[in-house]
Amino acid sequence: MNERASTSRRDYHVNPSMSSSSSDESTASSPNIKHIRNLSFTPRKSVTGGGTSKITDLRAHIGSEMDGEFVICDVDKFMEHYLPFVPSENHVKSCVETKLKPSGLMDKSTTSVFTAFRDTPVINKEVVGQRTEMEIYAPLEEIAKEIAEFDHPDKARTRNKFSYRNVPFDTIKSDIHGSNHKVDACFTTDEAISEKDRRLSTWGMAVPVEQKVATTEEKLIDNNQKILSANVQIMNDDTRRMFTFGITIEADQMTLWYHSRSHSAVSKSFNFVKDPERLIKVFMSFLFATEVELGYNPMVERRSDGKHIYRILQADKKTFRFYRTVKLISGYRTNNITGRMPRVWLVESYDPVTQKVGEKLVLKDVWLDSNAATERQIQNSIFEDIEAFGDGEAPSDSPGLSAIWSERKDLIRSRDYQQLFLTIKDDYADGVVSKTIAPGAQRKQRLFSSPMKAYTSKQTATRPEAGQSHPIHSAVAEDLYRAYEPKKQYWVVFKEVCRSVGELRTLGEFIDVIQQAHIALQLLYCAGWVHRDISSGNILAYRQDLNDAKIPWGGKLMDLEYAKKFPLPEDYEAAVDPKTGTPFFMASEILAKTPLYHPGTTAPQRAASPNMFKPKPTIEQTEANITGPPMAPVVHNFLHDLESLWWLILWTLTSRIQDPKCKNWLALVFQNITDLSSKRRRCFEYPIENKLSRFLPEALAPFAHPLDLLRDEMFQSYLKRELAGDVRNVDSYATIHRQVGWFLDAVQAFPTDQWRAYLLHEDPTNRAKSSVKDSKAAGTQVPGPIKVKAKRGPEQNPNLEEQGRTGSTHQGGKKSRKDQ
Repeated sequence: MNERASTSRRDYHVNPSMSSSSSDESTASSPNIKHIRNLSFTPRKSVTGGGTSKITDLRAHIGSEMDGEFVICDVDKFMEHYLPFVPSENHVKSCVETKLKPSGLMDKSTTSVFTAFRDTPVINKEVVGQRTEMEIYAPLEEIAKEIAEFDHPDKARTRNKFSYRNVPFDTIKSDIHGSNHKVDACFTTDEAISEKDRRLSTWGMAVPVEQKVATTEEKLIDNNQKILSANVQIMNDDTRRMFTFGITIEADQMTLWYHSRSHSAVSKSFNFVKDPERLIKVFMSFLFATEVELGYNPMVERRSDGKHIYRILQADKKTFRFYRTVKLISGYRTNNITGRMPRVWLVESYDPVTQKVGEKLVLKDVWLDSNAATERQIQNSIFEDIEAFGDGEAPSDSPGLSAIWSERKDLIRSRDYQQLFLTIKDDYADGVVSKTIAPGAQRKQRLFSSPMKAYTSKQTATRPEAGQSHPIHSAVAEDLYRAYEPKKQYWVVFKEVCRSVGELRTLGEFIDVIQQAHIALQLLYCAGWVHRDISSGNILAYRQDLNDAKIPWGGKLMDLEYAKKFPLPEDYEAAVDPKTGTPFFMASEILAKTPLYHPGTTAPQRAASPNMFKPKPTIEQTEANITGPPMAPVVHNFLHDLESLWWLILWTLTSRIQDPKCKNWLALVFQNITDLSSKRRRCFEYPIENKLSRFLPEALAPFAHPLDLLRDEMFQSYLKRELAGDVRNVDSYATIHRQVGWFLDAVQAFPTDQWRAYLLHEDPTNRAKSSVKDSKAAGTQVPGPIKVKAKRGPEQNPNLEEQGRTGSTHQGGKKSRKDQ
């Protein structure tokens, strides 16, 4: 292979001088994203969270979820494209002559072979029968040591701090519980070994290595699952990691692995016994690579106390702002490391010189498709469109929008509407871009073909999952089209420290915040924007003092990365509109990828008015056969956002009460799958008032009828709009938007106030608890929910009995290396 510059053809960059970061004082204009066509969105794939389940229990499940994320390519192409750099043939020859032959590790004959690997381990069965795989592959440590001492002619290539070590009996230390697995060897650093217990850690392990002597299909799958699970744990645990590498060895065959947020790659195997030069190139690349080339983000520093320092370049391209993590607000241990991988931290401004800390803020760390607009860019565009709507005259050609304009123009003109969204202080978008797929690489499936094991995700006790309803049900196998779009890492810092709506403890607080979230959605509608990802993690509750119960909660809508203009050009819509959102709250048409309209559906007729959601109105229904134009492809529209809000209300009312029958029903309706199940379809298309009446306690009984009526209004709105050919008609969504507002007004006007104080049972998918401490990375205790004294006793409000409950603990016995 010809020698090439060590940093040539890199498909990622960390280039502070090119940052588009801007401070809150910046007035940088937003890009014109309103007319961008054929934006490349990577479709959402349903993923599951690992909780504190052991890695050894999750390996088959991780392999199943990630099976469609891999590409395979020729080993030389892999090395050229993915490795930090590829040493030249001259450098390899010099290393052999000056280090490996003099040390006796390579044969001094004209044919260079490793003296420890003259024979294939599988062929030499007598050796295999007498020695373990750890003993057979132990010489790789000495080989790596001699390579590390090579005097590299390229002065830009200096020896890094990582060393190859055989560690078959060391359990990996992690800030996340469940890390009970081991690796056979790894490239690691002394910093990765705990001084207290001498254990390895995920944050110092640059490249894990798994070894097998046997080459049976079962053993190969086991090896693949182990290296994958090790890398998944590293990417979940170490905030700094942009990507990771891995090595598997089966007999005399070596395979290279690469994992990023956009895709994973695996090389074809090569025989390191017969082709030792390739092994030398691989080891030299890892031993003389920079930390950035090994996947460590230089803009994030991990402190000895487990906290992280983020530095964000300012608009002047010279100065930085520093933010130190306090605790994890929102995040989960995912079983699939491709995707957005959002982490939301409570941070404090920090001066590295004086070590003084300042105001508390929120930092979101997320991976976006490389050509996607950032949250700041989208928010600026949305604000421009909202103000253009409210500052102008009432739309004369749109009665529905005109009515909303009358209701919201004062809110818009005063600019108070901006309080419904988070205030952006800083952001950083040009730090890291993941690699593209190697030339000639092909999608590879069935690397992990053993049956997926069922598991129970236990409560997270260390660095808890927080701030979002992340499904814990097992996902069904999916084979989505994957464009493997390169991703960029994006950080955005918000001024407001909030709590997710899923963490609110009383129903009154929840409805207050939902009502304000609907106003935010209504303003997006007026501006011509669809949010496309309404969930409990994206609707936030805010007040200046989170622990002062006297201050009412304000609602804020966040996570605008998937928002887009509606309607988009018809040719874009006909081409692709990938599913986005959280499966629990996705709209029915988005899950089904087909309109709910079909010929012959009954369409009841009733007049829309603010009084329609009062308890038990008289509703006259007429039946009509619906026929209409051919169905168009489903694209996210305004009603889909509203339906997601309805599902969130239903989920909260039913999942956060104590009723075994209700829980059984919930398990069938709310599933972590990106398809429309028959139970979920039936829940939305048919009356549920009687069912809700059986589930809901007395204090919440008034919700059953108006919630069911709103469901029916939404369903009929879908049908009528499709029948009339009005899917692209923005004005046709005004009535249903106003009806959602009327529904929330009607709830607030219920005659009894007992529902407001009703204490909600903890969200079963949100395991942040006041009695559970964060990890060292979090550094502090998770703030407990505000305790509100209910006006009725436990017999009417059974959730009162749940106060003071504690989290479960996780204990695991020791296992042999064979089992782990």
